Amino acid sequence: MEGVAAVANETGVASPEAGDKTFRLVVLQQPQIGAAAGLRRNTLGRLPIVPAPVVEVIVHDHAGERTDVELPYLFCSCSLRQEDGVSPVEVAAPEPSGDSEVAEEFSALIGQLVRNPRRVEDLDGSQKSVFVFDDVSVRTEGRFKLEFRLGEARRPKSPKLAAALSDTFDVVDWQQYPGRPAHEIVPPLSMHLHEQGVPVYIPPLLLSQPGELAPPPPSSNPFPANYSELDALAQVATASADLPPARPSSSRRPPASP
Repeated sequence: MEGVAAVANETGVASPEAGDKTFRLVVLQQPQIGAAAGLRRNTLGRLPIVPAPVVEVIVHDHAGERTDVELPYLFCSCSLRQEDGVSPVEVAAPEPSGDSEVAEEFSALIGQLVRNPRRVEDLDGSQKSVFVFDDVSVRTEGRFKLEFRLGEARRPKSPKLAAALSDTFDVVDWQQYPGRPAHEIVPPLSMHLHEQGVPVYIPPLLLSQPGELAPPPPSSNPFPANYSELDALAQVATASADLPPARPSSSRRPPASP
């Protein structure tokens, strides 16, 4: 079976030597589309970017030999960039109105933005150390890129060890999501990671199409099964937020009747 290296995005950037090692990030699986999470505090039911970006870390020693077997101190973070890949997108806010009240700002990128490495099997059977960003959402519609940065937990203030940039992807209204063929939204690497127990979101509408995809392992899909569940959860959360605080119950008994 063809390995994912054949479709890897070679945008990895080699770092200066950190000790006796050099590092490089390579985007193995590119993001395609996401659903806008909206400009509100409650993001329950948001839908993540698919397919989940998968980033490989490659480590070489001073002799040029690969040494990326055990990487307990490394982490990878992602941030949002404009389509040019340079301009950062850090906050999102509603369009200014005539009201004097200042509009609330939100983080433009939300979800699990920092990941630890996983040792997984590639499509060709080889072992790789990867970061899987299965739970990342963008608040507003548009065309963006993701920047991935490699760091070391033992030296959190140290310069980045390596960086990589994703291809451009679209963020659309949730009613247009995913809006792509199944083979683009759930490529072979996503299903292969699913089979290894790695959480990777698969849009439930694709699972409902006969002959398209086999259901993923239950433990590896942490998101609601359908849009009706999303709506129900959102309604419960909204109703709970609007309820007045409960009055404490009295422990005293009413006086007995004469």
